[in-house]
Amino acid sequence: MLTTTAATASVELDNRDTPSPDLASRPDLAAVGDPETRRGNSGHGIDGDGDEESSTGRCCGGRWHRLMGNEFFGLGVLTAVAAFNYLDRYIPSATKDLIKEDLGLSDFQTGFLFSAFIIVYMLTAPIFGVLADRGVSRKGILAGCIMMWSLSTAATSLAQDYWSLLMARACVGIGEGGFVAVVPSIICDYFPPNKVSRSLTVYYSVQPIGGALGYLIGGVLGAIIVAILILLLREPKKGRFEEKQVEPPGLWEGTKILLRSSAYVISTIGYIAISFGLGASADWLPTFFSRTYGFSLGVAGFLSGALVVVGGFCGTFTGGFLGDLCRKYISQPYFFVCGVSVLISAPIIFYVFMLPPPKYATCFLLVVSVTFSWMYVGPCNAILNNSVSANMRGRSNAVSVLLIHLLGDASSPAIVGAISDATGNLLYGLSIVPLSFLIAGLVWCFGWLVVKQNTDGIVHPTEEEKAKLVKEHTQGGLE
Repeated sequence: MLTTTAATASVELDNRDTPSPDLASRPDLAAVGDPETRRGNSGHGIDGDGDEESSTGRCCGGRWHRLMGNEFFGLGVLTAVAAFNYLDRYIPSATKDLIKEDLGLSDFQTGFLFSAFIIVYMLTAPIFGVLADRGVSRKGILAGCIMMWSLSTAATSLAQDYWSLLMARACVGIGEGGFVAVVPSIICDYFPPNKVSRSLTVYYSVQPIGGALGYLIGGVLGAIIVAILILLLREPKKGRFEEKQVEPPGLWEGTKILLRSSAYVISTIGYIAISFGLGASADWLPTFFSRTYGFSLGVAGFLSGALVVVGGFCGTFTGGFLGDLCRKYISQPYFFVCGVSVLISAPIIFYVFMLPPPKYATCFLLVVSVTFSWMYVGPCNAILNNSVSANMRGRSNAVSVLLIHLLGDASSPAIVGAISDATGNLLYGLSIVPLSFLIAGLVWCFGWLVVKQNTDGIVHPTEEEKAKLVKEHTQGGLE
């Protein structure tokens, strides 16, 4: 009888997703309690003022209401806008050789167009992140940023020389920097911590689609339509899943909090490495097809877009699914998925860029490589958001954006171009891509082995708490 009762208690502890009352005092678990009890006063509502929903809404609740509730609408709107975000970002990459010929530029100069965008993008993101944490309307920031990047994209098409083109691309970075710094914090307030990975996976899944549209069709974003979509959002209350609301820390104190989080630091280092490689390959992939296989720029752009859509979309969704699946079997599942998937991709991309096979084999291998190399997206961003409290999410996303671009893809496209100019061979420049993949995979695997901080949005009781509740179940069985 005692054995059966103790075993039952152990199973209940291993499978539970919510903490006992004793866990409320633990700071590392304060943000990941029972989702239903942390939805604020409104039960299902997401209004910033926390107003309760009408009795009609409650009566018509259930599964249909949860599916069609405002949090799903908000996620859908933000995801749709993100697709246009990435579309604008990759337009110049599809026409790199045309720009080079028209303006008489070098490979370094055409590569620096993307670098200029990234430099401004990473410098402005922390500013918008701090503003969002300090209470500035996140919807207002998003609407203004969308208008900014859209008008700058239009100015790009009107540029008459290299410097005006460079300035326009840099201004696109201002708008996109604010957008990416603010959106993840809103999504984390739409959904409870144990669903953050899945919701971020949906949001980031459009990155390859938007990038591919940039390769395929180019164009100028319809700023008015997208701004209206943003205004339709009902912004959730900041930190509504946390029991205790506190003021955001100052700049120095906030920096120390981030540095003390081993999960945040290791995840960001891996993110830097993978961004370095992905930035270079994304910017130069159409040119690789054109120069290596003799494709026209139109065909090269189409192939690049198709490969990124298929591989990136499948990889992003598969990574989010595997991260949640592995949560049942191993510790730190998000680190595990990030590390292993990128390590699988590294040798494939090395073979493609260093020893280019026939064109059809190249297309197939690139789809496989892109699929594995994009599996990190949902799990990695879930780590970054789950490892800090709600009042730090805007800043944590902004700092990660700053670092992954400052040390990652801000310089890699220009470095590839410089190596290509020096050696006369683009493939030598692309050799940095598989190396960066290898480093990212090793860093994330290291995090899987050493990080103890909770990063998956599920409360895991300590051995002492397990023993205490087993004892309670045992005593209950005796009675």
